[in-house]
Order: sequence, then structure tokens, then C-alpha cells
Amino acid sequence: MTVPTDLEIRAAPCPECYLCGTKGELLYSGLRDRLFGAPGRWDLKRCPVFDCGLIWLDPMPIEEDISKAYQAYYTHQNGYPRRRENVLRNLFRSPLSAAYELLLHAIAVRSERKRLAILGLNNMPPGKLLEVGCGNGRLLALLGNLGWQVEGQELDPEAAAFARTTYHVKVHVGPLNSVPVVEGSFDAIVMNHVIEHVHEPISVLSACHRLLKPEGKLLVVTPNTAGEGYRRFGSSWVHLDPPRHLHLFSCQTLRRIAQKAGLKRYETWTTTVSSRFTAQASLNIRHPERKVPAIRIGRYIAAVIFHLWAASLCLWRKDSGEECIIRVTK
Repeated sequence: MTVPTDLEIRAAPCPECYLCGTKGELLYSGLRDRLFGAPGRWDLKRCPVFDCGLIWLDPMPIEEDISKAYQAYYTHQNGYPRRRENVLRNLFRSPLSAAYELLLHAIAVRSERKRLAILGLNNMPPGKLLEVGCGNGRLLALLGNLGWQVEGQELDPEAAAFARTTYHVKVHVGPLNSVPVVEGSFDAIVMNHVIEHVHEPISVLSACHRLLKPEGKLLVVTPNTAGEGYRRFGSSWVHLDPPRHLHLFSCQTLRRIAQKAGLKRYETWTTTVSSRFTAQASLNIRHPERKVPAIRIGRYIAAVIFHLWAASLCLWRKDSGEECIIRVTK
């Protein structure tokens, strides 16, 4: 099928690693957007340097056209679209879900889920907060209800409009460097699954650091290419997400970016909070044609088992979680 010219996403060659300049090795070729149907076929490269390993799109969508990859994106609504649930399937899942939650509690994933829901801000007194790439505003609304004075920044005007009208939060539309605030204004800045979407992550981290008050915190959450989910699902891993995910990170590459951005005080870790979602979504990508209820129940069970395995593994292999997090202190 020929893509209309006004929908085609133009791309530019990007053969070298953004972090170390090494020529990348082909990882996957000809990938399509499996989630929201953006046009094009996309290749992923990986840096062969042992202590780097960054993954990126080559060619990479140009900044002027990247908005075309978000025409049907989930930030235009209240979270990911949900399928209608079958009553029998819900009855079947109920006892399994209860047992699943008990096991998650036993290995401390439930408590980690609560912390990650507010991006680890539970130990900070509420102050002034900026969310970079705030999407539909749901996180801002949650943090606002907890006493934070919240503002958001978003490139997508439709997502920003949804956030304003639905959650009544203040959202600046445009690049981060256009946000009309004085440097050193924020007690906290958060980026939840955003840094993988930007063309210049080093510049974004530097800009965030400038906007923080002394002793302010920057928290960044992103998919982990060193995690068990990527190891298990490979080219079907939901977080590859071409063409929206431009760079993909591990804790190792996050630390390298922080260093290049001039940040001095930071720590990294991983979490398995989202592992069940990752497994179920990745299985749907791997087998898109199998949608009968029995198969969906089987995938749910497989995803639950994967999550429990991944969470147990992460107790001793700390870098294997589904998402990696970096917390920077100014």
C-alpha cells in the first residue's frame, strides 16, 4: 500500500552511536509500528562497544515529521485503550489475580508499584513540580492531588489540550527550552517514558538540571534494554515501539548520558512493576492473529508467570528489571 505523501515520515541516516560515535551494528530491520499504525519500515542499530550498548533507529525520523507517529497515540485519551472484558474470563481471572497479587506482595513488588506510581516522590515534601512530556496529564493530576504545585510540558498540542480540559492542569506546549520559567524554579522534575522519544536526550537532561532548585530531584523512567523482557521477547518486545522510540537505554547508557550532560549526583536502579504488561503486550505483537478468548486467557497466565519470574530474578540480578530509573540530585 502506498502511503500518502502528507502522512509519510521522513527520516535521516543515523549510522553512529549518539553516545560514543561508534558505527552501529544492525539489530533488526524492516520493523513496523505494531501499536498505533504509523507508516514506514524501521531499522534498529546497536552500539557494539561493550560498556555502551545504546540502541537507536537508523534512519531516524526527522524532528519536523515525528508528530506524524503520534496521530493515534494513547496520550490523546485517558490511558491505553482497553478491550471489553468477557464475563467468564473475568471470573476465571479473579482467583488467579488474587494469588498473583499476594505473591507480588511477598516479593515487595506491590510496594514498589505504589512508589513508582508517583515516581519515587513519596519521601519528598510537596513543592513545585514539572513533568516533561506530560502526555494526557494523568500523572500531573495524581501528583496535584497529593499537594504538588504541578506544571507540564508537552510537544503534542492534542495531548496537551486533553490534559487541560480533562484534568485542569497547566501545560506548556512546545520544546522544553521554550517553557517560560526562571532557571532554578522546580523542586522536582519527572520524565516518565519520555527520554526514549527525544532526539537530543543529553540536551534535555541538561535543561532539566538547570530548571531545578539546589537539592532538587530529577527522576527519569525508561524501558530497560538490559532487562529480562527484552531478552525474552527480542524483536517482539513492546518497548521497541518504532518509530516513536528513537533511543533505547539501560542503566549503563543512562549513566553515560548523565555524565555527558554534566550531572554529578545520580543513582540508577531497575524495577519489574510493568513486567506483566510488557509480557502480555509483547505476546500480542508476536502472535497478532490469535485473538480468541482461550488464547487471551493463556497469554494472561503466561504474562503473570513471566512477571513473577522476572521479579524473583531481579532480587539478585539488579539490572534485569523491565524499566530503568535514574534519580539526579542537583
